[in-house]
Amino acid sequence: MQPSKTCSRKRKRWEVSQVALSPSMQNNHSLGHASETTYSTEVLIHTIMSLVSTEAPELANSRYSNIQSTQLDLEWDVMFYGNLDITSCTATYSSSPGGEQVVMLGATSPQTVVNLTEYTEYNFTLMCRNNVGDSLPLDYPEQRTFAGAPSAPGNVIVQNPTQTTIDVSWTEPAEPRGPINGYLITATPGGDPFNFTSRALNHTLEGLTPGSLYIIVVQAYNIEGTNGVEVGAKSPPSGTIKTLDARPGPPFNLQIVDNPDNCVVRWEVPREPNGVITGYTLYYQAIGRSSGVLNIEERFDEEGTVHEWERQKSQLHDYSNFRFAVVAKTSVGMGLENATSEETCQTEVGEPVEPPALPTPSPEDITKISFAITMPEFDESNGPHSCYEVIVIQLADPEAKLPTPSLEDTENYSDNIAPGIPYRAVMLEEIPPNRMVTIGDQMKKETRCYTGRNPGPQARRKRSTTNADDLTAVNGPLRAGSYYSTLVRVYSPDSANPSLVYYETGAFSPVVSTSKKLRFKS
Repeated sequence: MQPSKTCSRKRKRWEVSQVALSPSMQNNHSLGHASETTYSTEVLIHTIMSLVSTEAPELANSRYSNIQSTQLDLEWDVMFYGNLDITSCTATYSSSPGGEQVVMLGATSPQTVVNLTEYTEYNFTLMCRNNVGDSLPLDYPEQRTFAGAPSAPGNVIVQNPTQTTIDVSWTEPAEPRGPINGYLITATPGGDPFNFTSRALNHTLEGLTPGSLYIIVVQAYNIEGTNGVEVGAKSPPSGTIKTLDARPGPPFNLQIVDNPDNCVVRWEVPREPNGVITGYTLYYQAIGRSSGVLNIEERFDEEGTVHEWERQKSQLHDYSNFRFAVVAKTSVGMGLENATSEETCQTEVGEPVEPPALPTPSPEDITKISFAITMPEFDESNGPHSCYEVIVIQLADPEAKLPTPSLEDTENYSDNIAPGIPYRAVMLEEIPPNRMVTIGDQMKKETRCYTGRNPGPQARRKRSTTNADDLTAVNGPLRAGSYYSTLVRVYSPDSANPSLVYYETGAFSPVVSTSKKLRFKS
């Protein structure tokens, strides 16, 4: 046989096999009396020489598969088995640095070589054997294993905190197991790790939360691992470091609770406290329900541990929608954003604001039996007025002391009503457009006003309330040459208690003297 061009080592051995004769042939041979010709033609000594060639195997087509960081598979083809089974194979490999090593493998392709070093160049040679002997060595091309997960970085140091940054430094892993492509820096508590892709051994973490405690760990990684990125072990944690305090964010979950008798405001610690919350400031605005005008604005300071503010509605401005805002504070100062809510707390109608005194009429507006006055502007911030009552009192002299009449002191007009007794002269449901009202009428004009009270079960009387449904007044003529003073009483129905009506009485006007002679306006 001619040697193959593949790797082989031929060792030949010749063997002779004699085929067994049939019994008839054996008997004829034993008789010994047949002629030689007859023996060669009839007996046909069937002696067959079987020449069998055996030799070492031939290997070819070296290649790798399933390459990982610490192992790989060797593959090959057997071009000729040498007519005997391969019993085993041996791989010899070397790396730099490192010496030559030999590993016993199985007889069939592929075979796995384990316990290799990460990210290392290897040269392999393979030989396989049968009972005759070894094949010629089959050389493999140089092959590098993939990178492995690095060991942990060391000596993590944190320093120079600001409100949102920390400087971090560390030492590289003792066993990189391949090229270090970057580091993962994790600040706890926090979100995702900071992915820092430089080979530098320090970094400034940005975007941290002010006034927060952090612990830092570092991991190295490479991108040439078996499965791509290989992330190494975590470093020992750094010491605890605190970022500097900053102004806080707005309080969280502001809620306004509108109860029948009180207003309650609740809130929670800001999602971004940015330090220790030292206190809260609550602001409110009272917006008139009918006017839409700002009635009052106030602020209240609370301790940092307080997350609720409550006030009885009797302590708040009447007939208003209350809007609230809360601001948190840290040692640095008050937050730049406040928490607001679209919800409001609503107060009901209260006692009317005291009406102003009526002005002194102009001389040309005074006659023997009447005078005209200009009605002033009335403050309805505590609730809308349902009635305006003009009360008149005749005085014995201009220096007489004016009383402060109660609702019960006021009488209806009569021709012979005595001086010093206040009486209802005019009832108005609304102020005339020209705001002029004449006191004294020869025709004794009667006016009526519905106070807004709804009939129903009698509620407990409050101070400055009445159960009156309708009020009637008679505007009789004044007495010539007499002294008079007037005032206004206003009414507002209680929205919480429809069976009651609030009222408030103003001060008496300056004294007016009617003319002794009848005078007509031109």
